[in-house]
Amino acid sequence: MTTELLYELAEVRGRRQTTKRQRRYKSRLDQFRAELVALRSAGATIGDLVAWLRIHRCRVAGSTVWRYLRKLSEMRRGDAKLS
Repeated sequence: MTTELLYELAEVRGRRQTTKRQRRYKSRLDQFRAELVALRSAGATIGDLVAWLRIHRCRVAGSTVWRYLRKLSEMRRGDAKLS
């Protein structure tokens, strides 16, 4: 009886994992994605990007910009500079 319950529990957990979705929150930096990647690839520092965003009425901290760029697929390639 206990092996049947363990089997059912494993089956239920497997179904839950397949139906579980990752929640995607929209970042306020998403609208500036292309510009941020282009500026960073051209050699802009994180401070430069923060100043540029403030001109465009988006006030965020430098750590926010750095974490956002670190997660982008364009910045993971070898030709884009992140550090």
